[in-house]
Amino acid sequence: MGPKELMRALDEHDALIRTCVRGDIGVREFIAAYDCFYHRAALDGHEGNAEDLLPFADRIEVHRLVYEHIDTHFTTEEHAANPEYAKMGWIGEREALVRLREIARQRGLLEELRARRNE
Repeated sequence: MGPKELMRALDEHDALIRTCVRGDIGVREFIAAYDCFYHRAALDGHEGNAEDLLPFADRIEVHRLVYEHIDTHFTTEEHAANPEYAKMGWIGEREALVRLREIARQRGLLEELRARRNE
């Protein structure tokens, strides 16, 4: 993926996060559409492109956080309510949304939302 395609993909996936945080789509729909973007797009550099990604490190960070704190822990509410699953770190839709909102807040995606509303 070249720089222009990467910027477009980052923009699209940032928008997807905002869409979920706003409540326009549910967490399950978000997870399906997001499709493990960080790993799928090799944003960790696992395909040997780490140097090419350096200029985008700040933009990529939000997607690393989504991958590490949501994508890799997401399950059904039923499983998340099971103490054994919870002990292993599995989360359901409610906790995923809490985490997604916090990541969006920490990484400034909510400020961008507010700025766009005020334009």
